[in-house]
Amino acid sequence: MDTTASRERPLTTVPERSTRTLFNANPREGHGRLSAQDYVGAERRECSHAHLAAGQRCPACGHGSLYREPNKHQVELIGHAPISAICWQVEVLRCSACKTIFNARNPCAKYQPSVKTSIVLARYYLGLPYHRLDAFQQLVGVPLPDATQWELAESLFSDVLPVIEVLIKAAAQATLIGLDDTQGRILTLLAENKHLPADARHGIHSTGFVTVGAHTIILFFTSRAHAGENLDKLLDLRRPSMEKPTQMSDASANNGAKRHRDATEVTHCNAHAVRKFKEIQANFPAPCDFVLETLSAVFAHDAFAREQRMNPEARRDYHAEHSGPLLADLKAWMEMQFREHREEPNSDLGQAMNYMLKRWERFTRFLTRPGVPLDNNFVERALKRLIFQRKNSLFFANERSAYVGCALTSLIMTAVEAGVNVFEYLNVLQENRFWVGREPERWLPWNYQQALPRREAA
Repeated sequence: MDTTASRERPLTTVPERSTRTLFNANPREGHGRLSAQDYVGAERRECSHAHLAAGQRCPACGHGSLYREPNKHQVELIGHAPISAICWQVEVLRCSACKTIFNARNPCAKYQPSVKTSIVLARYYLGLPYHRLDAFQQLVGVPLPDATQWELAESLFSDVLPVIEVLIKAAAQATLIGLDDTQGRILTLLAENKHLPADARHGIHSTGFVTVGAHTIILFFTSRAHAGENLDKLLDLRRPSMEKPTQMSDASANNGAKRHRDATEVTHCNAHAVRKFKEIQANFPAPCDFVLETLSAVFAHDAFAREQRMNPEARRDYHAEHSGPLLADLKAWMEMQFREHREEPNSDLGQAMNYMLKRWERFTRFLTRPGVPLDNNFVERALKRLIFQRKNSLFFANERSAYVGCALTSLIMTAVEAGVNVFEYLNVLQENRFWVGREPERWLPWNYQQALPRREAA
């Protein structure tokens, strides 16, 4: 490639289209177009001929007769601002005798539910800061100040709070609780840190929970509490009669419950163990290759179990048969390295092996307990939503806005996981907020559509 020609190309010269193939060397098969059925949220309209019908004489040639062909699907996409406005000029009449006023249009709320939904999805799913949406709305001539956006988002939060409380209580009853932390930013706490003593806690954590039971629930919390402390609060809501849930996390001490230390079956993420050996593979190629090949085979067995859609018990038995001997050999090999002094415990390789050996039972619990995942990647994928927000919006203003933001993100992500139309769902909760407040358990992402006919009948 001639880089000199690229540097000296005139500003008005358009590069050739063929240069783009460098970034798409292995294109996927198919044309990539979407069918009309893929637009599940689109408005459906029918278009019929106004003056023609089957059986009539052809207006073009005058000889043939028209007959019906299969209907054609056409998709039309229309762009507009996230928030649009209509300014009504309403005709008003007054009676000369009784002075009764008649408006041509009944008064309605200035901000429709869809406005609040659009703002919340832009901020807490797309990570668009309020001031950025404010600037865009100014650009299109429909101003919506950032302070007003926050008030509308807080109003939606008040409408859906009963549902969020039900989700938190339901998450506490799950059979599998995955959790992890990432960095959080709250301006009032950052300002408070400047006046705290050196031995006080200065950290701010964003905790993500992914709980699996009858349904998958995703929860987020941002505060000074780390994941283990938030886990304690979640387990406070668990019914005592229930069996111990499986807890999946990495081996960080911050992820362990303190008040409910023995209330969960703790398992650790094998992907974290893999990373430790990958980080030192260049310095210890032969032993690291052996460990990584063994763990890779275990992950391959798990992928096969998912492909075959095995139930939790069958998956456990499959791993016990195929992965168990591999892991037993790996453990014996690592113990031999220390026993025969082939490796120093304080070396990088020794520390990586000790990381696994000291927690061996927790790393291999999937061999004996049904439903235990191999890694915590499903939680880390969920946490990317908060990381995405932090990179775009940078911070929460205070602890209340952090709670509101995380709660709304939790509801959105849980609805996404349930496979529902999130825009429609949030609109429905607002339109039925009275009934949501009375029976929030009937308005969860996976059952709200059954509550709608009941609400209309009432």
